[in-house]
Amino acid sequence: QLDDKPEETGLYLATVDNSTIYISYPIGSLADRPFDDIMDMVTVPSNIPLVFTILDSAGDGIDNGYYRVFSGVGVDKKIIISGDSFTSSSMNHTFVAGVDP
Repeated sequence: QLDDKPEETGLYLATVDNSTIYISYPIGSLADRPFDDIMDMVTVPSNIPLVFTILDSAGDGIDNGYYRVFSGVGVDKKIIISGDSFTSSSMNHTFVAGVDP
């Protein structure tokens, strides 16, 4: 969920080597969506290293917002990455698709 300054936020899901970008919301592209949930469903090959990155152009992170990355669908859906407020210009989480953390 975005905070009250979505114009400062960017979100990306890509392979670790950045050769394939699955989700891309550059900074500024979410400007008209304060407190919105951003939900995209993508299919990625199993056993490849991925990085989820959340950016904040002001460098003060997200306040009163949160982020979650899920694996699976329906009854098999589970949270593999989660976080709340952070106070820097970016937060990165690296994981391997199809492998429980």
